[in-house]
Amino acid sequence: MEFIEIVGWVATILILISFMFEGMKLRVINTIGAVIWLYYGYEMGSSSIMFLNGTLIGIQSLKIYQIKKRQTT
Repeated sequence: MEFIEIVGWVATILILISFMFEGMKLRVINTIGAVIWLYYGYEMGSSSIMFLNGTLIGIQSLKIYQIKKRQTT
């Protein structure tokens, strides 16, 4: 198995694991998985994978910000 395939599997596993949590943990683990998938998409030259995961990183970052903002008020 090539290194990039291992990267793809690690990202997949993190995304799947993230759905076993709620709130902040889900968002953080999912974001880490999306960052790894973004790298995978870049290495594979797949603009659709890069677009999807770049968008997910943006959405999850916004949600993390909102959760932290609620916790401080």
